[in-house]
This record gives sequence, C-alpha cells and structure tokens, in this order.
Amino acid sequence: MTERAPTSVPRAAIPANPWVRAARHFARQRVAVAGLAVLLLAIVTSGAAPWLSPHDPNLIDVANPDAPPSFVHALGTDELGRDIVSRLLWGGRNTLLITLGAVAIAFVSGSALGIAGGYYGGLSDTVIMRVMDVLLAIPGFLLAVAVIAALGVGMTNVIIAIGVNSIPPFARIARGATLLAREEVYVQAAQALGAGERTIMARHIFPNILSPLVVQSTLRLATAILTASGLSFLGLGVQPPTAEWGAMLSVGREYITSSPHLVIIPGMAILVVTLAFNVVGDTVRDALDPREL
Repeated sequence: MTERAPTSVPRAAIPANPWVRAARHFARQRVAVAGLAVLLLAIVTSGAAPWLSPHDPNLIDVANPDAPPSFVHALGTDELGRDIVSRLLWGGRNTLLITLGAVAIAFVSGSALGIAGGYYGGLSDTVIMRVMDVLLAIPGFLLAVAVIAALGVGMTNVIIAIGVNSIPPFARIARGATLLAREEVYVQAAQALGAGERTIMARHIFPNILSPLVVQSTLRLATAILTASGLSFLGLGVQPPTAEWGAMLSVGREYITSSPHLVIIPGMAILVVTLAFNVVGDTVRDALDPREL
C-alpha cells in the first residue's frame, strides 16, 4: 500500500491571532456591533460637547423655563430655562469621564495587586486577598457612599470612590490568572535567564492574562455608570450647576408631572448607554473565550 503524501495546510486554515479571531467573532454579532456604535456615538458626541453644544449648558433663560422643543432648543429647556441638548451633551461628558476614570483606576490598581499577590504568594498574597475580601463584603454602592463621606463630594472624589469599589474583582481575576501563568514555561525560562521579578510580571505575565481583565473592564463600565448616576442622583456626586445625567434626573423628578421630559431624557440616556455597555461586555466575554474561537 502506497503512502499518501502529506497535504499542505491552506493558509486560511492556519489559526489567526486570538485577538483577530475575537474581533471576527464580535463582528458577526449584529446586536453587539449596534451597541458598540451607540457607545462610540455617545463618546464622540460627549467628548465634542464644547463644539456641538448649541448653548452654554449653564446659561439661564428666565423667560423660557420648561419650554417645549423648538428650532432654538431642539429638546426644550429645563426648569431654569437651560438648553437640554447642551446639558445632555455636557452631562454625558462628565458621566463618561467619571465612568472611564473609575474603571481605569480599578484596572491598574486591581491588576497590580492581583499579579503581585499571585506571583509572590505567602504573606503578601494573604494580606492583599483579605483586604479584597473585606471590600467585597461591603455592598458596592454603600462602599462608594462611605468613601464619598470620607473624602467629600465632587467629581474627583466620585471617580476615586467608584474606582476603589471596583478594585476587588480585578484583583481576584488577576491573582487567579497569575497563579496559573507563573507555572508556565515562558515564566520559568525568563527566571532562568535572570530576568527581574518586576520584568517578569510586567512583560511576561501581564500580557498573557490581559484577556479576562479586558472582559472585566467592559462589564464593569456598565456598573460604574449606574453607580456614578446614583451618587449624583443622591446629591453625592457632581454638584450643581454642573451637568451630569444622574443630577439631571434628580432635579427632573421634582417636575415629573408637569415636565416629564426632564426625567425621560436623561433617564433614557443612562438606560441606552448602560445597555450598550452590557451588550458589548457580554459579547467581548464570549469572543475572548477560547471555547468559542
């Protein structure tokens, strides 16, 4: 019996980079693509608020309070005659700034603590994880309120409060992934070549545990935007007259019977952006799951 000559593997059959495959998986999900488009629209319009806003968001027009939509005010005005479109754009700018800033703090701090605990082990790991357990034992929103109570109100303190509240999930994920990664051959090879511990953690471990941290980031953004809006709704976040979606919702509830649009517009903005974050986060999680690739 003659031997069959080995067939060459088509180029298309060669596995692509995991991130490329994840992007292809994501692109096939129409709902996720729509959610990403909503997020990009919200980020671009909010970021360009200084140029897109038709009016000063804090300009009071006492002659036109609660005005209906018109050519001058596309969505009408609020109880003080301020343009709602302008305040919606600037409010989105502040809300997204708080959300992205808080998740960035949690990502950097939580990843560093988790990698350090998982790599060093021993007492360092025990102390870090017990602190994370204490933070996780406190309901997230109450923890943010406690931090605000200690630091005071204001945008910067809100970012810190939500960031502290979001650190434990990142730390636990990073620690678990590091415990597995430190036993890999590439880490042992780096140790044998004399690489320093910080170099190993930064250049060898962190890039290889990035996927679950990215997934956690996308999912955490939805929680952060709700927490930020909730704090502002209670008067613990951004202070008047600065525009912010949660603060707009808080003020609008006093006029919900006479001017329901003051509640509906910022409420819909929070709902749509939060839903988009959740849809994108769920799809990113599935896209980066090796079993789905």
